[in-house]
Amino acid sequence: MRFAPLVTSSLALLALQTAHAAPPRTATKVTATTVTAAPVPVVAPLPAPAPVPSAIPAAGPSPVANTFAAPEPAPAAAQSQPLRAPSKRGISLESLSVEDPTKTYYTLGPRYRGILLPGFVTGLFSRQAQSQYFNNVGIELDVRRDGFSLTPSISFLGMGTDPILFADKSKPEDQARNWSRITSELKGIMLGLDMQWSTPLDRTVFLEYGLGVGLAFMFGNVGVNWVYKDASGNYISCETTASGSDRPINDQGCNVALHDTNKDPARVGSYKEPSWFDGGQKPSIIPWLSMPQLGLRVNPVPEFQARVGGGLSLLGPWFGLSMSYGIPQLDALAPPRRR
Repeated sequence: MRFAPLVTSSLALLALQTAHAAPPRTATKVTATTVTAAPVPVVAPLPAPAPVPSAIPAAGPSPVANTFAAPEPAPAAAQSQPLRAPSKRGISLESLSVEDPTKTYYTLGPRYRGILLPGFVTGLFSRQAQSQYFNNVGIELDVRRDGFSLTPSISFLGMGTDPILFADKSKPEDQARNWSRITSELKGIMLGLDMQWSTPLDRTVFLEYGLGVGLAFMFGNVGVNWVYKDASGNYISCETTASGSDRPINDQGCNVALHDTNKDPARVGSYKEPSWFDGGQKPSIIPWLSMPQLGLRVNPVPEFQARVGGGLSLLGPWFGLSMSYGIPQLDALAPPRRR
């Protein structure tokens, strides 16, 4: 076979290497008492493994990133901040009463004003003038931004009175013809606008100051009756133009001829005074001007406020109370933007 020479050569080479590697033979002599054998080679112990370094030397950067490094401590400012309980809207409870000067706040609610018409005011024009108290009840919308409020309102004004004995101060007091008994059932719808600035006194309390304007459109009856004087000196309303005709001339007051002009209608028998538009003296429009007006506004939260205040108006001094609740912001009603 052609592989025989190659196999033979390989075996011969292997035998030669084995002969060189084998230890030299030593003669062994066996006797009865002694046995001599070849020396046994001593195996050297394996070297001890090198110690593993406990830490990476600081001289050079580690080629392998330390993925188990401890997290860095939070900044001192963040650690010192106390935990705050969030509200339902995701803001801190401490900031509920703080108003954003760049934001417009809308509140709507009822209000009440009491108006005092002092007797000395009507006493400038008439005799035996009496003080009158009027009620003004309505609803107001407050639009506030950066401490300035515009407050439009619509309200009901009641100017009803009990019968009032009225006389022109420019005419003799002792003549019954110069006196009249007036009963007011006047009512009105008032449209008003308040303009007020505010200065904070506390976190939730503000001093307000400003002015107000408006118009009251009046309706209802004003009864006017002439009077005559009876034997006791009391003034009696005229039922007809003949009432009290048996009294002395100065005590009479029901006859049309006794008055300034015969063109005036006879104001007897529960006469109703026409309005200005119909040629009478009943007011159709009453202007409202209040200046100055001062008050306090309390805002425990931006969504709610209460007011107390007062001022001087053309009708007289007034004081008022109001409370209103916030209307959702217009931007909050807009649909969320898609990112």
